Amino acid sequence: MTSKEYVNKLDWQSAIAAAELELKENKIKAESYLHSGIARCFNPDKEGKHKEAINDLSKAIAANPNQNEAYYYRAYAFYLDGDYEKAIADCWHINISQQRDELLGKIYTAMGNYHEAVKKFRRAIKYNQNQSIPSPGLLDSYRDACKKMNSV
Repeated sequence: MTSKEYVNKLDWQSAIAAAELELKENKIKAESYLHSGIARCFNPDKEGKHKEAINDLSKAIAANPNQNEAYYYRAYAFYLDGDYEKAIADCWHINISQQRDELLGKIYTAMGNYHEAVKKFRRAIKYNQNQSIPSPGLLDSYRDACKKMNSV
């Protein structure tokens, strides 16, 4: 199986191993770095630090600067590590507005900027109106930011 297939199955350890093998065999470098970086974002053994994920995703971006997905997951890894300024900077490279605004909402919530978080979640929900129902995670995040904003 390829690293992409393991990522689709949410088998993070196998995705990392497959990506490392693909890189050793000089196959599909940018895509292999992307899949390895995604897997490292969700690897439960990282103890809150995602340097390896950020490194792999940075290599994917260097190999393909128009890699929307690599920017999204690198921003997500920065967010997980609490490096909110870098996460926000990467968000502006994400071309899919709904994904960008949802992640920005999470970042602003973590920063305690609830007013800005609510604005970003509202925009993400608006973009999501073409689908029948917005994702429960998006709606839960929006409600949480609204509650926190109103309690301040």
